[in-house]
Amino acid sequence: MMTFGRRSLLLAAGAACLPLSRARADALPVPPGDEIAFAVIRNGSKIGEHHIAFTRAGDALTTQITVDLLVKMLDINMFRYTLSAQEHWSNGVFQAVASKVNYNGTPLSVEAARANAGFKVQGTKVQPYVAPPSMMALSFWNKAMLMAPVLNLQTGHTDFVKSTSPGWNNVPTANGGTILAQAFVQSGVLHETIWYDEQGQWSALLFDHKGHIQYEKIIST
Repeated sequence: MMTFGRRSLLLAAGAACLPLSRARADALPVPPGDEIAFAVIRNGSKIGEHHIAFTRAGDALTTQITVDLLVKMLDINMFRYTLSAQEHWSNGVFQAVASKVNYNGTPLSVEAARANAGFKVQGTKVQPYVAPPSMMALSFWNKAMLMAPVLNLQTGHTDFVKSTSPGWNNVPTANGGTILAQAFVQSGVLHETIWYDEQGQWSALLFDHKGHIQYEKIIST
């Protein structure tokens, strides 16, 4: 999950009343093959990839999120960004997340775990606080994120975002094809457009921050 220095960019959430995050684990939108991957494009050039791997063990689900980006200019490394994070779910309910970020040489971390009153959150850039019980990690793969507060895995802030859908589009894939997917425009703290296909799978992402950033899904063959 990637923020490029913005106060928030990665998103995931659960609804306030019987949210999708409270469905059983097998009802969560885990992709076929238990993995999803994107090529990250900046101003038309690939700068890295974003991967999420899913592991099931009974009613438990763990996601491993890996982002590795490098911006170059004339073969000179200008900016490096890596993120490694793990989400933990039990019986379809989001339980905890821990992330480590290398923001161009600056180490950052965020941790959150479910408690009685909500989520206890701590991180490099925030004082410990309690987030709402409907909060989820900003990790994009769960469409339920459109309906609830989300935890930024770089900054540690919990943000509230408004989503509107302008309709469906054919979005490009990294393999040269297209996917029919519904667009959702995020406003508030976040400013981006995210797409989900007819099966509710995360399909694309678009935003502007120090360049035009586009996620193109890597289709397994």
